[in-house]
Amino acid sequence: MSEFINLDYYVHKLFSVPIHYLSINDFSDKKKQLIDYAYKLRDKEKTGRKASNRGGWQSQPFPIDGGDVFQDLLINIISNIPSFKKNINVKCDAWVNINPSGSFNVKHCHPNCHIAGVLWVKIPKNSGDIVFISPHDFTSFIEMHSYKEDFKRDTN
Repeated sequence: MSEFINLDYYVHKLFSVPIHYLSINDFSDKKKQLIDYAYKLRDKEKTGRKASNRGGWQSQPFPIDGGDVFQDLLINIISNIPSFKKNINVKCDAWVNINPSGSFNVKHCHPNCHIAGVLWVKIPKNSGDIVFISPHDFTSFIEMHSYKEDFKRDTN
């Protein structure tokens, strides 16, 4: 039988991953316009694409260069995030998902992307959650198997 060792223990999160949260003031003014935009895009594209979406509809990706309510809003958001440098050249692509009840997006990553974002326009009650997975999981794959589930969840 091994001897009990009294330890002082703590965890220091050395390499954190920033997650930016924002709310758009007066969003209700834009909400109907954005919903109309999404449904018109779906009517125009019909088939959409089969990337990460299951059971819903996903548009083809398109560059954000302004000129409509959705693109102008995204440009405005990106331009006004306080932690971003001003006057930086940003290339931005976007797509639209329409997910009826029971639809979802599978776990995926954006490998050629410096930053990714999600804008929820319409969220019915009891909708699912967005789940993030640590970008460090791959590099620490074997280490992660050593930990209890609650530790992995709390430190991810």
